[in-house]
Amino acid sequence: MKTIFRILGAGASLALLAPQTTRAQQEPLIGADITSIAVLSGIGSVVSVAVSAGGSGYAAAPTVTVSGGGGTGAVLRASLTGGAVTGITIVDAGTGYTSTPTITITAPGTTATGTATVTANGTTVAVVGGSGYVVAPVVTLSGGTGSGTATATVAGGVVTAITITGTYTVAPTVSIAPPGATATAVVRNLGDMFTTPFQNESSGPVGTAINITANAYGMFPVGGFTYRFFVNGVALGDSVNSQPPGGGPGIIGWAPIQPGAYLLTVVVSDGAHTVTTLPIRYFATGTAIISPVDRTLVPDGSSVVIQATATPPRSG
Repeated sequence: MKTIFRILGAGASLALLAPQTTRAQQEPLIGADITSIAVLSGIGSVVSVAVSAGGSGYAAAPTVTVSGGGGTGAVLRASLTGGAVTGITIVDAGTGYTSTPTITITAPGTTATGTATVTANGTTVAVVGGSGYVVAPVVTLSGGTGSGTATATVAGGVVTAITITGTYTVAPTVSIAPPGATATAVVRNLGDMFTTPFQNESSGPVGTAINITANAYGMFPVGGFTYRFFVNGVALGDSVNSQPPGGGPGIIGWAPIQPGAYLLTVVVSDGAHTVTTLPIRYFATGTAIISPVDRTLVPDGSSVVIQATATPPRSG
């Protein structure tokens, strides 16, 4: 057997390299998926939450807990922008909730404390520095005998010193403001949560509202993504939630008025590219009379044949 070596010229070598160079210079395309269908039936899982107050002073994402409501297993995660809680992600929707549970978000650190003592050299303060301070807190002096003002020094998120300017013969009470305001959030809806992968199918009772969530990836546009939702190819509308810098998920609500199987798709754009999600089939379960139609006049004594259609829940 002979082994043949062929020496390529410079032009041929560049020709072989051209496809790789071309691929490297192509602009990246975005992708998108429908990531969840939340059926807002009023019981079951935590399917929708909202931040009611973002708080302030958070240096790291706080812990979020869910309690009460008769269910278990809901896990939520907070996201921050500029030291405030701006979003809550449902990591696990939990099960068995029969009433609205309570969301608790931890405070942005611990509050420092100070104890004043009058000495021959003035009034000094022993400090337990707390945590989570981004800026120096307000310090208030009350009681005691004398007058003065106090200022705090912060290093590494901790109050390291309190300086009192003024004269006291009896030490005042020192009150140090907390490191920020605690965020709050509420559960908006309970129901059934279908998340990816859900075999491209989900279902819920006809007439019950659902929230459709889609998420784009691959690009990070400054103005976020544009999401347009479709039902059976007919535009339902654009996402109702605001987009953070760099983009985020898109959400819209819809309630089917007739039982049947519907195909849900989303067209996503980053301003330069457009992509369409794979379709998700949604079964609106229930029964509807299709004949006779509404307001049909039937002569007295006549017989009427009633026809109806029924849609069962999704298979599997």
